[in-house]
This record gives sequence, C-alpha cells and structure tokens, in this order.
Amino acid sequence: MKKTDILKRAVKNIKKSKRRTILTAMSISVGAFTICLALAAGGGANEYIYNVAEKVSAINEMTITKFGNMFESNDELRDTPTEEEPDLSTYTISKKELEQIKKIEGVAKAEEDFYIQANAIYQGETPEGTTKTAEIHTSINPAKLQIIAGEIKNNTIGKNEIVLPKVYCKPLGFSSAKDAVGKEVTLELYDYSKEDTPALKSEMDLKTVKVKMKIIAVEESQDSVVSGVQEVKIGAASVPTLKQYDFPESKNGEEYCHSVQVLTKESDETSVQAVKDKILDTVKGSGTQTFYDTSKTMKNAILVAQAGLIGFGLLALLASVFGIINTQYISVLERTRQIGIMKSLGMSKRDVSALFRYEAASIGFLGSMIGIFIAFLATLFNPIISSTLNLPKGISILQMKLLPNLILVLSLMLIAVLAGYFPARKAARLDPVKALKTE
Repeated sequence: MKKTDILKRAVKNIKKSKRRTILTAMSISVGAFTICLALAAGGGANEYIYNVAEKVSAINEMTITKFGNMFESNDELRDTPTEEEPDLSTYTISKKELEQIKKIEGVAKAEEDFYIQANAIYQGETPEGTTKTAEIHTSINPAKLQIIAGEIKNNTIGKNEIVLPKVYCKPLGFSSAKDAVGKEVTLELYDYSKEDTPALKSEMDLKTVKVKMKIIAVEESQDSVVSGVQEVKIGAASVPTLKQYDFPESKNGEEYCHSVQVLTKESDETSVQAVKDKILDTVKGSGTQTFYDTSKTMKNAILVAQAGLIGFGLLALLASVFGIINTQYISVLERTRQIGIMKSLGMSKRDVSALFRYEAASIGFLGSMIGIFIAFLATLFNPIISSTLNLPKGISILQMKLLPNLILVLSLMLIAVLAGYFPARKAARLDPVKALKTE
C-alpha cells in the first residue's frame, strides 16, 4: 500500500473513535501546554532580562567595589582587628587605586561611584506642600538615560546640576517634565561630616545642610522592578560638594571612595571581561559585576524556573504515554477481525504496523496542537501581565516562536509513535486465520 493510503486509513480509523482519541490527545495536550508555556515565558523573560540588565548598567559599564568581597573563597571572614576599626583599605578604594584603574588598557573612563540620600528635595528656600526623600547617585554614562525633557551636553552632568526622574515632577510642583527643566531645587542633607559623629547617632540630633541644584533634564521614571528606587542623577563635578557632608573617608590625608564606576572602550563580552580581569588584578580584594554577569545570573534563574515547568510537562507526557499504549492496545483488540481481513487481502505486516504508528502519530499531533493553541490563548493575557508587573512598553513575557513549537510538535509525534510501538507490533504479528475467527 502507498503511504498516503495508509495515512488516510489511519485518519479514518481515528475519526471512528473520536471520544477515545480526544481524551488521549487531551492528556498529551497538558504536557504540550506546560512545555510550550515554559518556552514562551523563557523567550519573553530573556528579552526582559536584557532590557533590565541594560538599565542597571550599560553593556560597557561596571562598578568596582570591595564590599562584595568581605568574604574569602573559603567563606570565612577577613581577619580584621576586633578592638579597633577595620582598615579603610579593606572595604574602600583609594584615590591612588582609582588612578591606576584609569590607566588600564581598555578603560575609557573611571569615576568615583558616589551615593548619598537627601532627607528632602523641594523647590524654594523652605519646603512647602509635598516633599520627597531622594536617592542621589552619580552617572558615569548619562547617554544611557532616557531623557524626555532638557538635554545633557557633552554627555556630562555639570557641577550642581541634576537629572530628575519624571516621577518627582508632580510632587515638586512642576506641571510637566518640560516645566521642571532649568528650575532650581533644594537638597536637604544630614551633615555626617564631623569625625566625632557616631555612626548610629539619631538623625534627629544631626544638623541639616541645604544644597541648591539645577535641573538640566528629566528622565523617564526608572523601572521599579529593576532598581526599586528612583534615583536623582548627578555628575562627578558635584561629588566634592555633596561628599563634604558624608561620613569622612580619609586616612593619613589620603582620600577613599566606596566604589568606582568604569566605562570600557569596547562593549563586546570578551573585551569587557578582559578589562574586568585587569581591574581585579590591579585592585586587590575588589569585585565587580558586568552587564554580562548580571545577564547570566538572571538568565540562570529563569532557566531554573523553566526547568521546573518543563519537568512538570514531561511528567504529564509520561502519563500520556501509557494512555496512548492503552488506547492502541484497545484499538488492536477491537479491530482484530478487520486486521485479519486486511492481511488476507494482501496487506503486509509492515503496512499494518505503519497503520498503527500513523494513528499514534496523529494522536500526538492532535494533542500537541491542542496544547499549543491553549498556550497561544494564554498569550492574550500579556497586556494584563505586563501591567501587573510594570514591564516596559513593548515587552511581553509570553512570546511564542515558530521553531520551538515546530520542534515540540515533531517531538510529541515521535513520542507517540514510540509509545505505540508494541501495540503496532502486536497488530502486525496477528495470524490472519485466527484473527478472522475472532468475533
């Protein structure tokens, strides 16, 4: 018999037992749906991860710190004196080390990574109405900021200049982002600069100082899922002005900084990794995480979640395999006489076996298509998911792609064929004489 004739007969036989076929296909569809959903979520999550990692740090940007290396590889604490304060060099980077970083081949720019919290930000000399606390942070690469009003000239934020997140505009009394550009705001800071100020002293007992800053641009509000805070950006030129009110970081006249921001000349992974390795060799005890490191860490977390979903899907498919075997065996028993007639009319064992394999493949195809269709319906909830998770515009978590789904369909058809192997072999080995005597 021709293969097309065998396929037509297989489809015809399946149609005769619709209920049983649909129930078996539905058991396959559970696994197909779960695996398809895991693949769709993985594709969308990877795109989101890239977007997130790029917002946390530009591709060629990294932050050098010693805070992340307070533990050695053996997970034991560094040896630090218990009766005296630890040496600043164990957890800060000196100006000398900063200059060494600047001279490393492949480094385009290196600046102190400065952070300070303002207990209030407002217009005018005194706060009126709503005030907000502000996280003040340096930006080594303002070009990556999503500016919606104003401009940053020469990719540099000047002295006493800030870039304000859009979310601050309304509380500070600005009618729009454009209205905020060019206006002055006051940062109110606690003065921690006195060396006799205890680190744990109540903020109620500290003096406050006021610093005037000019808004040169407004950026789109940062993704709360990424950072959790809305940072007011400043440039390196403003650091001395604000740092004088922070905790004193000096020893024997040498200045230190908590961390350093580095911008590399090249942005490919190999070049960035090479610069990272040189920095770690130059600044002993330091650590850093590049865009690629952040991306890999987040992708690994997604892979673990994907593996869990796929594992559940495989368990569902394992259960469906027994369903296919059972369905095929019942089909062989019900059609024993029919098989005998076909064999007596000249149908070969090979064709009989192929008939049942095609039927199994058809069940696998139907089940996989049902599962994929249900997964497709799930993608219709993308707008709701994006809104709930506050995802950036244009990013959907569930993204179905043709190639993975095609591979899934073919894989499930193959699994179904393998599951139907023994029933097909049983049908092929039936003695036509004995089969014809079966009632």
